[in-house]
Amino acid sequence: MSFTKEQNQAITSRERNLLVSASAGSGKTTVMIERILSLIEDGASLENMVVCTFTRSAASDMRDKLQNALLKRVGDGTEFSEVAERELLLLPTAEISTLHSWCQRLIRNYFYVIGADPAFEIADEEEAGAMLNAAVDEAVEEKIAANTADFNEFYDVMLSGRTDYALKKLVREVYYYAEAQSDPEAWFSGAATRGLNVPAQSEAVMDEAKIRLKERFLPRAKNLLSRTAEAGFKRNYAAVELLVENILTGGSEPIPTPTGRIPDEFRGLNDEYKALKEAYAKAESALIEFSEAPAPDERARTFTRVLLELTVSAKDKYAEEKKRRARLDYSDLEHLTVKLVENPECAAEIRERYRYIFVDEYQDVNPLQERIISALGGASLFLVGDVKQSIYAFRMCDPNIFLRKYTHYFESGFSKPIELNANFRSAKEVLDFANRTFSPLMTASFGKIDYAATAMLTSGAGITGGAVSLNLIVSGGEPPREAGVYSVLSDDGGVKGDAEAEANRVVADIVDLLENGKVNLPDGSTRPVRESDIAVLSATRGLRQGLIHSKLKKAGVNASLSDALEFSSVPEIARLTEFMKYIVFGADDVALAAVLLSPIGNLTEDELALVRMSGDPAEKRFFVLCENYAATKTDETARKLGEFFALTERYRGYAKTHAACEFVGRLVAEKNWFTRVSAGDDPSLKTDALTAFLDHLASSKYGSSVYEYVEYLSEFSSEADRSPAADAVSIMTVHASKGLEFPFVFLVDTAHGFNFTETFGRVMLDDTMGVCMKNFDETERVVKPNKLTIAAGLKKRRALAEEEMRLLYVAITRPKQGLYVYATVSEKTAEAIAYGAEGFDPESGGCFFDWLAPAFPAYGYNVYAAEDCAAVGEEAEAPVVRQPDEALVAALNEYYDAPKKNAPEHSSVKKSVTAIGKDTEDETATEYLAGADDDRALEKGNAYHKAMEKADYSLSATEAADRLRATETSFALVDEKEFIAAFEAMRARIAGRKIYREKQFVYNPGGTLIQGVIDLLVTDGKTCEIIDYKTSKLSTIESGAYDVQLAAYSLAAEEITGMTADKASIYSFRGGCFMDADQAKIAAIKAKLKAGEI
Repeated sequence: MSFTKEQNQAITSRERNLLVSASAGSGKTTVMIERILSLIEDGASLENMVVCTFTRSAASDMRDKLQNALLKRVGDGTEFSEVAERELLLLPTAEISTLHSWCQRLIRNYFYVIGADPAFEIADEEEAGAMLNAAVDEAVEEKIAANTADFNEFYDVMLSGRTDYALKKLVREVYYYAEAQSDPEAWFSGAATRGLNVPAQSEAVMDEAKIRLKERFLPRAKNLLSRTAEAGFKRNYAAVELLVENILTGGSEPIPTPTGRIPDEFRGLNDEYKALKEAYAKAESALIEFSEAPAPDERARTFTRVLLELTVSAKDKYAEEKKRRARLDYSDLEHLTVKLVENPECAAEIRERYRYIFVDEYQDVNPLQERIISALGGASLFLVGDVKQSIYAFRMCDPNIFLRKYTHYFESGFSKPIELNANFRSAKEVLDFANRTFSPLMTASFGKIDYAATAMLTSGAGITGGAVSLNLIVSGGEPPREAGVYSVLSDDGGVKGDAEAEANRVVADIVDLLENGKVNLPDGSTRPVRESDIAVLSATRGLRQGLIHSKLKKAGVNASLSDALEFSSVPEIARLTEFMKYIVFGADDVALAAVLLSPIGNLTEDELALVRMSGDPAEKRFFVLCENYAATKTDETARKLGEFFALTERYRGYAKTHAACEFVGRLVAEKNWFTRVSAGDDPSLKTDALTAFLDHLASSKYGSSVYEYVEYLSEFSSEADRSPAADAVSIMTVHASKGLEFPFVFLVDTAHGFNFTETFGRVMLDDTMGVCMKNFDETERVVKPNKLTIAAGLKKRRALAEEEMRLLYVAITRPKQGLYVYATVSEKTAEAIAYGAEGFDPESGGCFFDWLAPAFPAYGYNVYAAEDCAAVGEEAEAPVVRQPDEALVAALNEYYDAPKKNAPEHSSVKKSVTAIGKDTEDETATEYLAGADDDRALEKGNAYHKAMEKADYSLSATEAADRLRATETSFALVDEKEFIAAFEAMRARIAGRKIYREKQFVYNPGGTLIQGVIDLLVTDGKTCEIIDYKTSKLSTIESGAYDVQLAAYSLAAEEITGMTADKASIYSFRGGCFMDADQAKIAAIKAKLKAGEI
């Protein structure tokens, strides 16, 4: 294998410690493995090495690749052959793992040195969170009991909606921040109040901002002035000249607005002037606000002290509980390891044992982890990372640690950093676009990397034949941007109509790529594009992800949502959790309003407004207004409120005696929740999500009561894992895509505004100024900014913007061959791009598109009107398919209820029919999580099932096939002869009876809720027949492999409809015939299902 000069240097250099800056696709894993092999050849051994990775999967991948590399050297006829064989024997116990796993092993070996319990166990995230919550609760209750004036005042100020949720959340945030510091105790006693005690800290931040303001805007303004003069645009010259003067001197001379008509040739210059003026005014406003703001007042100082004391108290109580249970959390592992590597009793022994330290993804370490690594400095350090891909600040990762070593390498004991910029992943065209985007964007002053000088990507493999497609969807409205209060619309990706249009365009392009695209192979040949070659990336989870997923499926394309399913992102589930919160907290006005607008309360927005306006204007508590309205009025709104409060009292009683899954299961049945979800937008995705939520409640450690689960929600966002399907378009966030690569990447929703809400918080945590708390105005009962919080907010916004820029870098460097970029913008924005405005200030960016826009005129782009972006494959279906059967739905909801109370403690309370069939085949088989986003059904016969689901039996077989061919993209995968044979056979079998297609069911025959989908249910009103479609081999069907499924389907149909299922059959597409099940065998299996034996 040949290596670049820089790669060889990283592999063979032995002079000092090494820091390697490895850009995306530069082969850093290969370089690390080659360095390990090279050290072994020089006499080192795996038993003296530690290789730390960021994830377990990365560690497993590293171990596998090292094993393969050693195997190749065994028996190769060289002297190294015997050495390689020896190292292979050491590989299973080699220290190749996450940092936490290595810390855990180290503590077990030296527990006696630091007094750790030798029988300690690791507390998982849920258990640790529950213990911390309890400690915070206890600390707060203790302070309330102490009844001190300072705490009482702080507690009163922090109350929100008559609950102390915000206070407790803040305590946890301060705790987590402190624990990530290299010395939490020192932080609490000193650094936490540095900004309060040293006003020069905030002054220094603003002085730097003033200097940077001039650096950011003066060159652009001068350039604009020069081009305005050269173009002869006299109308704007004086205004631009005055703007330059204001920036140069820091003045604020009012700039008159130029008047007069703007010729078309000057439109670009005019748009650029307005954008530059607005951006400068916005950036300058923070400096003006700081100069006019007061210093932190005495109340802010007192409240900061009280907050820190409360956090320390909670910290101590949490530590006591962990000690009692013999538990360590992940932070404990790091802190105890620090004690070991700095303890004279064992530090020398540890350094002697581990002479070579490798750290991957070094840009993602926190201060505490850096302290561990630095303490091992006597060893040979090999640190690999890419600060351009540091995107985990929410995990307390600090890219400045990497940057300090990168900039001051000699003082840190390192050789000059090695730059690996040769990319072996992507085509030259994709790399050129990345360089074009980031050269002006990522600089030493913004991003702390001079991209143009040190990080330009080059093609290491000489791959060509790539393409970049830039796409604008033009709507009538401006996409949401940064605001003082975070916009819900922004979180959802904008107005739904615009999201629909963008999703339609993306799906159309994916379908076209699958039909006509080719993947370029290393040998120069090509192959057709597969669904698994494509990834759809967005910065956040939101509306567009769900729309694209749903529309791809409707277009016949297998698609998989790869990120964890956050239940709160599904409105129908969010209403259920809000109802639980209302049951627990009672006075939660936000939860109450949301629940009243849901099917639980059934009120309209107009009715809510009526309630608000009818009450005492001085009454701020919405729940009081609702109670008064219900008690004093007699109209329809009062009736609904009365029914809601009656239901609330009933369910408050259930909450005292029932588990969370039973509580929600009862509500789901009573309010026909599955029916409502099935009738709404994206029914498949939401039905799966609701099913997964019920599974989650049943299996959660904290689901034994509604109260315990709501407490759990105060710390964690509940979610379910979703594994990507093997052969499907992957839809995921950019964060989830890090470390992955795809032939084609579709980057969507790039006009989605960044979330800067952290910069407006009541309390901010800063690395140099500590706790920064706003002043509290006693007269107005509101918090107000002070110099400390303004400086902290400015730093935070800049840090967030830099991380968003790095996130964009990760996205653009995922594709191998093709990059597709999409933005939905207003007509005004589209027009400005067409005129090619220049001079954009990167730090003013509010969304990805702000940074990408300059490339659009240079590369050329496609423009689509939103109203012209039509859906693919979403034409109306035949009525027989879409009309629900109300009786069947009612029966389903009647039978759907909570799991039986006496179910075994660890048994599954809910399974799919497929899983039950697997249980009968292999009792040790992994349980299938029903309702997770699992595309196994799509992988096996999706196209055939869709054809039979959409087939119109009012047409002839040929006409039905013609219609499907025209409307369903996936029909191209169906053998038309097999379809026509199935169509004719099915129509003859139906013979005038009523049919229901793709009928979902959930029922409880013997202690376990079972869910499934009946492909075809045929009934004459007295009996019913179950028909299941299969593309399997005839021998598989004949073996009885599907008998359990057919029995479960039959039993479900009987219990739901009250009819006898007298026949259960499989239609085999391969055999072109029906294969009737043995009814005696089916009856025996049904009996076992009822008895709970299966």
